[in-house]
Amino acid sequence: ARDPDKEPAKVGKVVAIGPAKIHESGGYFESGVKMGDTVVFKPYGVDKIYLDNVEHIIIPFENVRGTLNEKK
Repeated sequence: ARDPDKEPAKVGKVVAIGPAKIHESGGYFESGVKMGDTVVFKPYGVDKIYLDNVEHIIIPFENVRGTLNEKK
């Protein structure tokens, strides 16, 4: 059986951000990512869509593990 925890992380560029996730107290979780960021994410539990023959991946908030932004 496939173990999703052993799948290697993937890297992608943020081209859109959905609404913030609401937690139990009614506040919002801040994602910490912004448009143009390069993110590391777990590849399972994502949705793939195609726009103009280009694959885009919709990543749940919980799957983003960090950013790999260049220092300026």
